Amino acid sequence: MSIKKLIKTLAVSLVLLVSPVAVFAQVPQLPHIFYGDVTINSSPAPVGTVIIAKVNGVEKGRVTTEATGKYGGPGAYDQKLLVQGNITSGAQITFTVSGVSRTPPSSFESGKVEQLNLSFVISQVEVTPSGLADLLNNGTLAVSGATESATSLNATQQVVINVAADGGTNKVVLPQGTTITKAGGGTFNANNLTANSVTASSLSGLGSGVVADGALQWGLSGIELQFSSPITITIFVGTSFNGQTLNITRSTSGSSGWTSDGIVSPATCVVSSGECTFSATKASYFLASHTVVTPTPSPAPTGGGGGGYYYSSDRAITAFTIPNQVGTTVINESAHTIALTMPYGTNVTALIPTITITGASVSPISATSTNFTTTQTYTVIAANGSTQTYIVAVTVAPTTLTLAPAPAIGQVLGVTTFNFAKNLSVGSRGDDVTELQNRLTQEGVYSGPITGYFGPLTLAGVKAYQAKYGISQVGAVGPLTRAQLNGSQVAGASTVNVAAIQAQIAALQAQLVVLLQQLLQMLQAQVR
Repeated sequence: MSIKKLIKTLAVSLVLLVSPVAVFAQVPQLPHIFYGDVTINSSPAPVGTVIIAKVNGVEKGRVTTEATGKYGGPGAYDQKLLVQGNITSGAQITFTVSGVSRTPPSSFESGKVEQLNLSFVISQVEVTPSGLADLLNNGTLAVSGATESATSLNATQQVVINVAADGGTNKVVLPQGTTITKAGGGTFNANNLTANSVTASSLSGLGSGVVADGALQWGLSGIELQFSSPITITIFVGTSFNGQTLNITRSTSGSSGWTSDGIVSPATCVVSSGECTFSATKASYFLASHTVVTPTPSPAPTGGGGGGYYYSSDRAITAFTIPNQVGTTVINESAHTIALTMPYGTNVTALIPTITITGASVSPISATSTNFTTTQTYTVIAANGSTQTYIVAVTVAPTTLTLAPAPAIGQVLGVTTFNFAKNLSVGSRGDDVTELQNRLTQEGVYSGPITGYFGPLTLAGVKAYQAKYGISQVGAVGPLTRAQLNGSQVAGASTVNVAAIQAQIAALQAQLVVLLQQLLQMLQAQVR
């Protein structure tokens, strides 16, 4: 054999020897295969739950459950979770559902088939608008169909979307199990879901007199979405609206078609801590508002020249009532005060008055829950923009009327007086104020209710009394006013309790008999 042939033979043999090693070196890494049970908050995970396996924060496999509480089985054709992709042997595998991890993690072993039961604890999933895409990616909002042409989304967990607002936070809460579809059917691009705080100036078509107090956009602009169960919306409107009732409407576009359809009845909210919270079954623009009635201008009076129209300056509260109040409301138009009394035991922290006015509007508006622990100010706005304020005082009636006690022995029957010994002013309460209101009524300077509370009406009565007797009109009962009250007592007849007096006489007679018996015994002892 020639040298050339020998070299060729050796070369071919070497290639044949090395080739199996090269082929073996190119065999791909086998996956680590998992299956088993899966629970969330100790309950079987629902169908559609997405389980994602990550190594060093990078996704290496995922599976969507096809049966309740299971993510696969041991059979050859059963669903499985394959973890693969250039993974170092022994690397930690982290399993997540809706971004929440299961602990402890597992270790990667190429080619291993393992039954591993997974358990997750998830209270709710909170995101900001920038995290909406994550809800789709991690299966928190499970997509039916392609994301770009979804037929529905299902909230596999409760979702809270926090949207920053001026001075507070707007919120959207989707309960677990809520299904989102397009109203009327059809598909939609789930990638376009958005949530934003909306300025009042960007809205239009609100209607006559509607004033926007706060707004939120959630869903798809221009497309009406609907929810299988009501979602909860919170719009931050500011603490200046606390206790007020606002109207809730929605629109698909934010520029027209505002309606209460899709807002859970009564389509209003009562503001608390600056937040207006309500429920809805449709999206996507939500508005909290109140309405200001602007009257039609009247023709200008003739004879004054100028012609045209004018707006009325009328601005008065003509009626102010609260359910179950005692007696009638006293409106003092000259002092611009309003007083009324509620039954004994009434909680005055959340009363709802009904207000009738002449003018364009009143603030707070009628039927707004209000805390009357202290006096409240109401402002009436006229059609021409002028205003008038009223001070409203609500008092609670005493438990019973207190009758004068039976006169003591030695007191002149039929005559009673009261000595004013305390300084009194606005906010004072008690028997002294009750007697003061009685005296002011007798003097003809007070026509309000006898409540035992020194409020705006009593203040006006004291000033009138001081003016009547030449005392400086400070409105408080000080030494000079007390001296006048005590020096000009109006004695009033009290009801004589005949039975009590007769009982007292009988008791005295019995005591007298005992004393006489004791005296007789003493005299008899001295005689002996």
